[in-house]
Amino acid sequence: MLESYIIKGLLIGIIFGIPAGVSGTITIQKTLERGFWSGFFTGMGATVSDMFYASVGAFGIHLIADFLNAHMRVIQGVGGIVIITYGIYTMIKSSTVNEKVANATGILSCFLVALGIAIVNPASMLAYMIGFTLFGIADAGMLTLTQATELVVSLGMGTVLWWILMCGLVTLLKNHITEKTNHTLHVIFGIITVTLGVVCIVRSLFPAFFDSLIS
Repeated sequence: MLESYIIKGLLIGIIFGIPAGVSGTITIQKTLERGFWSGFFTGMGATVSDMFYASVGAFGIHLIADFLNAHMRVIQGVGGIVIITYGIYTMIKSSTVNEKVANATGILSCFLVALGIAIVNPASMLAYMIGFTLFGIADAGMLTLTQATELVVSLGMGTVLWWILMCGLVTLLKNHITEKTNHTLHVIFGIITVTLGVVCIVRSLFPAFFDSLIS
């Protein structure tokens, strides 16, 4: 059964697509502010980024992979600055639960913000490369077009399941959140986001030192 790349992709998406880190933090924030659909499409922005990076490995797109590997430190540094900026913005802005009604423009904005932040934070590519290896797809570039497509699409579906679950839970709980608690949560979200941005910059400046800490 695990020979199916659809099953493998779903499992990799579910296991390695757990909505943690920057994407998960932003998705919770947007769900609290604007409701389920804004949160869900924020998560979908991250999913598109995940699928892009997974495609690089699955389809063996060596031109993009070589570029990313050659410029990884620069990408991580820029990504860290973007993430820190968003974290500071999150901490200082005034926000109330459900302060804005979700509309097409707002939902598109949530999607694009999440996509932009996720695409300059290539940690997901590293995570999925590990996932490919664990599921015996280390030589993913040798997959057929059908196998690679099944793997990437099902991986995306696995992450979508997480966003539905998380946004649904936050939506159910937000009616019990007071304005004071919501403000505190935004400060916490901002601190977490800034911290993750700092980690990206540290890793870009001292990759060997950082890798030795987590090895």
